[in-house]
Amino acid sequence: MKKNSAIFTLLIFLCAINAHAQSSESKTYNNLFQFSPFHFFASTFYLSYERAFPELNSALRISPFITVKQKSSGYYYGYGETFYYDYSPVRKEVYALEVAYKWFTFENPRKFNIFLSPYAQYKYISRQGNADIYNEIGEFVSDGNTINNVIGFGIDSGLRFAFGRFVMDFTLGGGMRLPLNETDYISSDMFSDTYRGVVPRGNFLLGMTF
Repeated sequence: MKKNSAIFTLLIFLCAINAHAQSSESKTYNNLFQFSPFHFFASTFYLSYERAFPELNSALRISPFITVKQKSSGYYYGYGETFYYDYSPVRKEVYALEVAYKWFTFENPRKFNIFLSPYAQYKYISRQGNADIYNEIGEFVSDGNTINNVIGFGIDSGLRFAFGRFVMDFTLGGGMRLPLNETDYISSDMFSDTYRGVVPRGNFLLGMTF
């Protein structure tokens, strides 16, 4: 009798452990914090917060990012046969916010998923420098101290890989970029702050759910 009781008690204990393990494995984490390591190479700190909606198989993503960089800038000028070089450090600061909504192809949580994500973006760009800025045909644009407001919108597609609570996202997409400049100058250079048109984009994000 005692032996049977011990076996019965052990079975109950093992069932309890198994139920607890299944409960832990099935627990979902609806909050996700991520950052972009590649943006660090562009002097940008990119952080992303994502809130999942399991019943809709989707998520809302809010991503603030800040860029602060300073570089040397200069140009030659002269009269006759005499030329001078004007050296001027240029400081650039960007404060931006991006909002996106993700629709996942497969039900979450899972180790692999595919998503589509329309986004809207706003950037405040401040450039401080003493060197004058000229356009491609040599016309004066500004004295080097400019403030630009830029809005953008588009759609990304992406792949998500989950390893427990660690998550990796790879995204590729594009959209429109519309500068609201202090001047009427629009650059044809896609990497310029005053570029207007279609731009491609990609990103890689690392993070953890909680």
